[in-house]
Amino acid sequence: PSSVSSPFGQAFHCNSRAFSLDYSLNEVAGSALADVELWGTEDGGRVWQRWGSDPDRQSPFDVQVANDGLFGFRMVIVSQNGTVSNRPKDGDSADAWINVDTAQPAVKITRAVYGEGHEAGLLVLDYTCSDANLHERPLTLSYSETLNGPWVTITTGLKNTGIYLWKPPASLPEHVFLRLEAVDRAGNVGTHRLDLPINI
Repeated sequence: PSSVSSPFGQAFHCNSRAFSLDYSLNEVAGSALADVELWGTEDGGRVWQRWGSDPDRQSPFDVQVANDGLFGFRMVIVSQNGTVSNRPKDGDSADAWINVDTAQPAVKITRAVYGEGHEAGLLVLDYTCSDANLHERPLTLSYSETLNGPWVTITTGLKNTGIYLWKPPASLPEHVFLRLEAVDRAGNVGTHRLDLPINI
């Protein structure tokens, strides 16, 4: 998954509620391993809870969460002589922040008309795109001669401004279908295509 700045440092974005956390056992140093605990927080570190133990005590630790949201995690190593590494207290920060996001961006082409005046000769595309975790340039616009593709990219890395002006090349067929895609930081893709072709 990708990582971006968050209020809690670096948050990794994940589009699955089941994932694995890697950990290192270097801290045990000289004492046999008794347990590997997973501690988690769902409120930015204000309250921590013990989420369980790794049954095979070998990295990675498989995690399943019930909902989307920002989760903080800390792995705690317990040795047989009773030494415990960095068990979190309420108010502590996490070693890893995972933003679980399984929702596709909501994207829709709302209008496609030829412009007038200074926009003459341009196809004016109005659209909406919303998601809590969008990239800065999340959109790709494509066209196809048929409803189901293959799709040819018009532009990619488009900012979410709500409007795009396209000058169709003279080589295009008379009618084309349009598709708009948006991708968020977790890799979820939202797609909208016009069911009726545009008359080029």
